[in-house]
Formats: sequence, C-alpha cells, structure tokens
Amino acid sequence: MTVRLSPLAGAGWQLFDDSGIPLAGGKIYTYTAGSSTPQATYTTSAGNIAHTNPIVLDANGRVPNEVWLTEGVDYKFIIKTSAEVLIGTYDNLQGINDIQNQFAVIFADLANTSDVAKGDALIGFKQANMAGVYTGAIGQTVHRKLQERVSVFDFMTTAQINDVQANTSLVNVTSAINAAFTAVIGNGGGTLYFPEGTYYTTDLIGNTNYAGVTQEIRIAVEGEPGAIINCNPSVYANTALYLRFQDAKQIIVKNLYIKCNTKVASGIAATSVAYAEQMIIDNCTVDDCHAVNNAGVTTSVLPISINSTGWGYLASVTNCVVRNVTRAKTGLACQAIGVTGFGAMTVANNTITTVRHSGVAGDKADADGIVVFSQQNGSGNYQKSAINIVNNHIRDCEGRFIKLQTNGSALVQGNYMSLDGSLELINDWVGVDSQVGDATIDSNVARIGTGWTGGASAIMFQPQPPLLANQDYSNEGFFQRVTKNNVEVRQQMSYFCIPGMPPAGVTANHYVEVADNFVNYPLSRAAASADSAFSHFIYLSNGPTPANTNGTVTWKINGNQVTTYNFISLTYTLGNYTDKWFMFVYDNYKASFGGDVRTVFAGDPYTNSCMIRDNQMGPGPGRIDWPLDLSKIYDGNDFATGSQTLTNAPVAYSFSRVYKKGGQLGVQRDTQYYISSTSGAVWTALV
Repeated sequence: MTVRLSPLAGAGWQLFDDSGIPLAGGKIYTYTAGSSTPQATYTTSAGNIAHTNPIVLDANGRVPNEVWLTEGVDYKFIIKTSAEVLIGTYDNLQGINDIQNQFAVIFADLANTSDVAKGDALIGFKQANMAGVYTGAIGQTVHRKLQERVSVFDFMTTAQINDVQANTSLVNVTSAINAAFTAVIGNGGGTLYFPEGTYYTTDLIGNTNYAGVTQEIRIAVEGEPGAIINCNPSVYANTALYLRFQDAKQIIVKNLYIKCNTKVASGIAATSVAYAEQMIIDNCTVDDCHAVNNAGVTTSVLPISINSTGWGYLASVTNCVVRNVTRAKTGLACQAIGVTGFGAMTVANNTITTVRHSGVAGDKADADGIVVFSQQNGSGNYQKSAINIVNNHIRDCEGRFIKLQTNGSALVQGNYMSLDGSLELINDWVGVDSQVGDATIDSNVARIGTGWTGGASAIMFQPQPPLLANQDYSNEGFFQRVTKNNVEVRQQMSYFCIPGMPPAGVTANHYVEVADNFVNYPLSRAAASADSAFSHFIYLSNGPTPANTNGTVTWKINGNQVTTYNFISLTYTLGNYTDKWFMFVYDNYKASFGGDVRTVFAGDPYTNSCMIRDNQMGPGPGRIDWPLDLSKIYDGNDFATGSQTLTNAPVAYSFSRVYKKGGQLGVQRDTQYYISSTSGAVWTALV
C-alpha cells in the first residue's frame, strides 16, 4: 500500500489544549473526509501497521509514532482531550505530496457534466496551426469553443450513438434528434451537426412545433459526409426533414443523405411563412420519395423543396442528387426539386433520375424534374425574379424536365436532359416549359431515346411569356431565346419549339430567337415522315389577330441545322401583320427525306416586314407555302416545293426545287431548268 505522511500530527508533533498545556492523553479520531466512517492511518511509511483509532497521545501530548495516510484518500481528523472534550475538527486532508489525490480531484472536476464552471470550462484553447498560435488569436475555454456547434450526439444515449455508428438502424433516434432541434431553435439558431452514421427515424425531424414557429431563425443543418437519415415509418410519413418558420432569415442544409424508403412523400422541406432572406440546400441526396395511397398523406411528392410563402431574397439547390420520385396517391404534384417565392433562385449541378406520375388515367400531370416559380402578389401577378437553371442532369421525367414561371428572367443553360426506356409520358409533355418574361434556353443537350409511349403533343422547348393575368403591366416587353441546343431524337417527337405569342392586348414588343440549334436523328432513315426527329421544328397553332397585336413581334430563326419533317408550321390564318410581325428566317439547313418547308400554312400574310434568305431545305419532296409569290423570295434561298399554286412561276414548277442566287431565280424539275432575272416575270428554259 502506498501511504503519504499526514500534514497534521505526521512526525514529531506535540499537541496542546487551548491554554497552551500539552494535551496529555489526548485523542485523534480519523475518518473518511466529510463522514463519520473511521479511516485507518499507519505508523510507518510501509503502510503495514495501523494506528489505533483514536490515536492516544502520550503524557507530553506527543504522537507515539508517525502518522501516514493512504494515498488517494481524503481524511477528516477530530482532536479531543482525554475527557472527550472537542479541541478541533479538520476535514479534507490529504497526505503530503499526494499527487494521486490531487489528480482525483482534478479528474472529478474535469468529468463534471452538471457544473458549467467545471468540465471543459477548465481547459484553455487558442487557435493555432502546426507552426504555432495565430497572431491575434484570443484565448478561450474549450467549453466556449464547443458551443460553436451542437451535435445530435449531444442528445443521444450511448446505445443510440452506437447504433448510428454501426449503421444498423435498430434504435429509433427520432426523439433525440428533435430534442437537438428544439434546443438549437429555442436558442434562436445555430448549427446542428450530424456526425457520420445512419440515423433511424420513424417520422419527421426538424421543427416539429411549426404551429408555434420561431419569429426569426438562422439555422444550419450540416452532416458529415456519410450522414444518412433513414426515415422508415411503419406506414407513411409526409416529410423526413421539415424546417418551417415564420421568418426564416437563413436556412442551410448540407451533406445529408435522406432515404425515404418509398414511405415518405417529401425529403427536405424548407419553408418560410412570411419572409426569407436566404435558403440553401447543398450536396444532399434524397432517394425513393413516394406518396402512398393513404388518407393521411397530404404532402405532394417533393424530395427537395424550398418555399417562401411571403417573399424571399435568395434560394439555391446545388450539387444534389434525387432518385426515384413516384406516387400512388392521385391528385398530388410529383416534382424532384421545387423552389418558389424568391427574388433570386438557382438550381445548379444537380442530378435527377426518374420522376413518374401515378399511372392512373386522368391523373398523369406534374411528373417534373425542376420546378421554379416566382412569388405572386396579392393580385396574382408574378414578381420579378431572376432564375438560373444551370448544369443539371435530368433523366426520365414523365411530365417535364424543367418548368418555370416568373415575370422576371431565366437562364436555362448547360443542362443534360434525356428520356430512355419504357416511360408513359403525359400528353402535354414538355422538355422545358418556360412561362417567363425574359428567357434564354441556351447550350443544353437533350437525348430522346426509344420506347416511351404517349406524348402525342410532346414539345422539346416551349418559351412563352406569362399570361396577361400574371403580369404587372399590360405593356411589358418579352424576350425569348432558344439557342445552341444539341438535340438527338431516336423516336419522333411532335414539336421542337412552340414559341408563345404575346397575349391579346399587350402593347409592348415581343422578341423570339431560335438560332444555332442542332437536331439529329441518328437512326437510318427512309422516305417517311416518322424517320425524322420532329414532326415540326417550329410550330404555332394560334395567336392574337393583327387587330389585337398592339406592339411588335420579331421572330429570328437562323443558323439551325435540323432533321425534321416540317420546318416552320403556322396552322392558323394569320392575316396581314404589316409593321407588327417581323420575321427573319436565314442560314438554316433542313435535312429530311420528306416534309414541308412551311413558313405559313394558312393564308399568305407576306409583308415587307418579313425576310427569308440563305436557307437550304431538302431533299424533297416538300413544299414552301410562303411566300407563294416567287418574286418575294430573298437571295440565297433554296427550297423544295410541293403541289401548291405559286405566282410568278414557270409553267412546270410543281414538286420542284426553287432557288435564288445572285439575284436570279431558278426552278429545277427533274432535268428541266428555268431561270428568271426579272423576279419571275419572264422565265427562260435552259434544258
């Protein structure tokens, strides 16, 4: 046994009473500190011979032997006279140089978890690197440093933490996680950290008390790479991670993998009831969102959603993965990523795979990849938002790849979109459905495979202005561009682009540009309309009459290289849009073994505001319905015609090649050539 010399009566001590008289026959009682439990002392440094208890002093008040204390033990000494009169009590005594005892005290203080002045509050910290302390770094306690971030492990038992770290999903941690959220939210915000592991939950986590929402909140939910939320309720759940607040100053969710197990309708939902400054979801994955057919399911299928019911400044969804979005319950929307109600909205660098509708007849809408809407004001008008949809990979959406609505501007650029395999497209399937004031759909790649069904009126790109009811002013101008897109189609689709015309009554200008697009049909072709990528490259079936067109409409269609049956089809009687509709069609190349080169199908609204030149259309057969008067063809055009009636044409012109080069008209039919230098007034037969 290790012993230490006592600091009281240890060696050669003589004790006295209060009058200074030696304490003859006095007694020293020894106990465990703070108690009445006797504790032995020893006569030698070997600790092998115990004193009597009490120790009895000699006639001179001296201790008969040295007094040695057990190392690591705190003592209480009580000194009395021989007649048992109390002289004094001395508690919490340790042997001299009893380091173990001192360490025990220190260790106890360091292990204290109830006194905020102990534990990690006793350890100092100053920020440094390997070379030393940073200049200007301020010293603080570890307690203060650790308060910078709250971990969900801070609210879990050892058994729960072990289950998370073992990735076994045997212990439910829903309540523990929500206790952590309650603490952070109650503190007005902060960072809630999820260490690596699998968290087994059976219901939503987050702001469960959203009826009593926090007035202002700034909160970040951050997972270590490898943090998985395994939401696996017994029947269903509306949401896995729910963050809904009255006034969301800032919400950030990063590095979480949400497994919904086809029992959860929504993966990550961030909502501000009134106002939001910034909402960001980054580097998250959501798998297997599904709305089961249960009366308790009320949430649309939205793996990742950000929404400001009032008005928000900035929202972004970046670097995320969404896979397998489905629904069995009818009447609900089904969208992979949705953002609504912010001035600036960005959806970039995400991957979306498989978004499907219910498959029930009459309930096949809204199976969309990315949906971004501006906020509407009290009158229903869309606010002026700036939308960026950039560098996303979107695959197999049965409704739309991208759906946008704002009275502001949108950039849809660098996205890769594809359909492949046995999909049942909705009848009004649209690749990019843009109902935006100023939209640029640029440099996207689309690959449309074989095997899909339905989609009889499928459209690759549909740029259109907001409805008049959603506009702030009836004289707003609009700018729509579909440029530099690369599209490969292996099963013919109906329309490449249907530009939206301005609503009747709009007095401002409207500009549409469809330029430098490349459309390829990679399969072997025969002389049949189905052996081309699209039935119509540009199509319009209705629009305002000249009387209702108060502003100007400009179409610029140039530099396109396409495989299509019909190039431009306008299938309603347009009337005379002189000085209202300006159309420029030039430098296009149409490769097809059939189809019509149609600029206008119904009527002949040629005006001096329109120009067609330098296009190569063919080979035939085909037809050009506009201009019907060959004298109005611009230099550089080369068309194949059908059986329609043309004016200023030679006698034999049906199913011919019509061209104009160097100011001279030419018509070729089989081996017969006609030329005219008088715009068709006089023709000369060459062969």
